[in-house]
Amino acid sequence: MSQAAALGDHIVAVARNHFFANGYGSTTMDNIAMDAGISKTTLYRRYKTKADLFTAFLLDQNLRWSAHNPHLNAPASKDLRKALVDRVEAFMLAGLTEASVNLARLIYAESGRFPELAQIFHDNSFASAVNIIATDLAIAAGHDQAVEEFVPAASLLQDIIGGYAYRLILQGRADKISTAEIRSWAEQTVAVFLDGYVPPRA
Repeated sequence: MSQAAALGDHIVAVARNHFFANGYGSTTMDNIAMDAGISKTTLYRRYKTKADLFTAFLLDQNLRWSAHNPHLNAPASKDLRKALVDRVEAFMLAGLTEASVNLARLIYAESGRFPELAQIFHDNSFASAVNIIATDLAIAAGHDQAVEEFVPAASLLQDIIGGYAYRLILQGRADKISTAEIRSWAEQTVAVFLDGYVPPRA
């Protein structure tokens, strides 16, 4: 890793600690520079605003999620049902990690005062997940050159995933649901998404 890349990782790691410990509003670029052991000039040369640094933190978090679970951005499969079940399960597991829970709480708590937080999250996390699902759908339909046509359906599925994950977080159950339960939920969700309403099993 180059010296420049190592410095970037160091700054983002320090910023991560500040955002989670102090929130977005109380975190200052000056304090991040001080704790990172760099000058304010160096920090602002890389990140013009705190929002830019928060974006870098989110992108780093996305890379961490992907490294932890290869199904997050694995190549699309011709077996659409299995591909979507694996994908939904991976998104749920990523969305319920400690870092994800802390991030969700941060955005919930501060997006009223700082609406840019929700937009940054949408542009760098939600939209990325939607594009992955839309690509799965497009390839399965033989229209891999027209991914944008499948974005509305992919957005609906991602809304279902995010809604359930956020409900578990708000209820304090993010660390209490088992991987087997998540897999079962993913299978049921994909069945409803692809087939319509599925009656409960007898």
